[in-house]
Amino acid sequence: SGALWTNIASPSMFLTANNFPDFVYFWNDSAGIAVGDPNGHTVPTNTVNMFEVWRTIDSAHTWVRVKDSLLPPPLTNEFGLSNSYSVYGQKIWFGTSKGRVYTSIDSGKWVAYSTGLLGGANGLAFRDSLHGIAWGFETTITQKITVMNTINGGHTWTPAPTDLHIGTTDFCIIPGTYGYMSVGLNGETVGAYATSITYNEATSWAVLESNTLNIENISAVQMIDTLHGWAGTKTTNSTTGMNKYIGNNLAGIQQVTSINNQVTVYPNPASTIINLTISQ
Repeated sequence: SGALWTNIASPSMFLTANNFPDFVYFWNDSAGIAVGDPNGHTVPTNTVNMFEVWRTIDSAHTWVRVKDSLLPPPLTNEFGLSNSYSVYGQKIWFGTSKGRVYTSIDSGKWVAYSTGLLGGANGLAFRDSLHGIAWGFETTITQKITVMNTINGGHTWTPAPTDLHIGTTDFCIIPGTYGYMSVGLNGETVGAYATSITYNEATSWAVLESNTLNIENISAVQMIDTLHGWAGTKTTNSTTGMNKYIGNNLAGIQQVTSINNQVTVYPNPASTIINLTISQ
């Protein structure tokens, strides 16, 4: 339960002064991935440092680095951002300092697409394999927080309407819905923090709570379902560092529901063509 820890990295992982692990994710107790900044390569003749992507299928007893040929090369001075990643099923995405998103359907072969966040894709949240949002800086100079949308798995991105009523530190999905939650520094009020939700692809946000006294300083959030969630905060003399969601049900009007009982398939049996009827 965290009292004792064992280093599960292999001796060849994250070496030299350039190493920087960005995130670790496990799909189950056997299969996992560890991703770090460009550092070294798998081909001795390669002179370009590649993103350090390691995979394991045996509960981290052994790790195998993804080959250079399966990764797009990084841009000049491009690196990953801590915990800027999202996973849906077997599909995975991570953001970079140059506003690109690397994505893979099996964590083995990767492609990279630009989000338009030239100052960096600080975070990602995908509610399914196609629909997601990214947030970060519009440029490296203005440092203006911008939210981008994708409806095709990250291939292309469009800016969401400007809405300052968001927490700009961390976003998460609200499982079972089309919704996202934001927490962190309020985009509207300097020095304030906010928690807000959206059900329309970040077009508009509803503020759940806000403050200007910096009492909670929520900077990380994860909803388990529409009623339960946890948030990390700064630990001070007056706060413990963890918050638990105790608000209203966040199912919203666009909750994802099962359509198993609304689908008719015919003819049955079929030889070459089948028809689907879905009741609304």
